[in-house]
Amino acid sequence: MISQYIDAGVSMYSKVPAIMLLLLITSLLGMLNIALGKDLDAVIAEYVERVQQLEAKHVDTHSVVEKINEAVMAYEQGDYARASSILGEADSLLMELEKSSQQAYIFYTISKALSVAVLALTPLLVYIILPRAYVYLWFKTRRKWIVREY
Repeated sequence: MISQYIDAGVSMYSKVPAIMLLLLITSLLGMLNIALGKDLDAVIAEYVERVQQLEAKHVDTHSVVEKINEAVMAYEQGDYARASSILGEADSLLMELEKSSQQAYIFYTISKALSVAVLALTPLLVYIILPRAYVYLWFKTRRKWIVREY
């Protein structure tokens, strides 16, 4: 647009509105970038908080963290549309994980309780079963022995 004015040989005073318009557009784009950055920071902070809540319930959030990281990298490269679409995918993944988080927490709690129960019962089972198994095997291997008197 400015090159048209330069090629046409238009005076300096007619170039001023075009330059002012260019500066205005540049400053507006800069403010839009700052607004998008603040908005992205708020969205990412919300997602990180949700991920922390899920990790407290022992849910695997590795895929969501990768999506958020990918969105931040796309945003830093200036691909805002891709960053927002990736954040949308991360949001859907978070919603799915939040739906199944209660079941995952119950499963985790039950598995830990079973581990503790097995570890607590192991000495008792060894104390009861090991002597019986030893005597059973001893009699089983020596039942065909004939005892003679000397």
